[in-house]
Amino acid sequence: MDNGGLQAVLPTGASFLTTPNIDHLVLPVESLVGARKRWQELGFTVAPDAFHPFGTSNACVFFSDGTYLEPLAVQDEALAGQSITAGNCFVEKDRTFRQAGAREGFSAFVLRSTDAVTDDERFRQSGISAGNRLDFSRTVVDENGSASVASFRLAFADLDSSSFFAFTCQRVNAALPTAGPSVEHRNGALGLGALFLATEGSRGIENLATMLGVHVQEKDHKYVFPLGNCDVEVAMEIAPELDNTPRYPTGLRGIGIRFRVRNIAETRSVLQEASIPHQSSGERLIIAPAQGQGCIVEFVQA
Repeated sequence: MDNGGLQAVLPTGASFLTTPNIDHLVLPVESLVGARKRWQELGFTVAPDAFHPFGTSNACVFFSDGTYLEPLAVQDEALAGQSITAGNCFVEKDRTFRQAGAREGFSAFVLRSTDAVTDDERFRQSGISAGNRLDFSRTVVDENGSASVASFRLAFADLDSSSFFAFTCQRVNAALPTAGPSVEHRNGALGLGALFLATEGSRGIENLATMLGVHVQEKDHKYVFPLGNCDVEVAMEIAPELDNTPRYPTGLRGIGIRFRVRNIAETRSVLQEASIPHQSSGERLIIAPAQGQGCIVEFVQA
């Protein structure tokens, strides 16, 4: 494959460093109850439910590397609909994903940002904006039970897909836990290792390269975007262990997540204790999608 046209360079004035970092991943689920049960069975610590002011809710899984998972449910359908009418890109993209036939899955990755206003301007100038910037605040409760108001700014990029999107997140006054009980997991998970996407042909790859602003590498029939804290891998040919992943109408789709763990034997023991089916491949453990976990999960020794 010729990727000469994909050698994107981060523009001067972009709000994240030359090599951006993943902030979190969005994982639509039918219910937070089911998601909590599944991710706890996999050995993860799941934070208390939290609610957005636009109709969605989450139950996050935080890691010591400053990243996290966001299992996302629709808490209030009417409010979510009103938010979409008002131009809320986040809720609109989530609904599009769910209406595409995927009841659960991996719908978006989020880049850490220091200036979502600049991100939004860059996406518009590059022709990849997916919609209006979203600024919002919500109440957060820490592990000690103390409540505070956290504020966020989000800027959205169009990846030419009906089932996958991406945005940047600026935490105006919202700290992430990187130590303590909330980032300690029975399976020994330390953080993200790689994100697995797939696409037909090269659809969405150029927009993805423009958004990430890093030089893409080509190897083994896939494009690899090396980020600061994990890789984004886009497969052009689906590996056998990914064949059971739901197919979507067009463009990029989320396939799975690789986690770095402290001790792979410790992780295997947790899966065996919970009677979770898994495949072993060298120092990798692979778990197929299940209720509450809409994508493939892979564990590797850190």
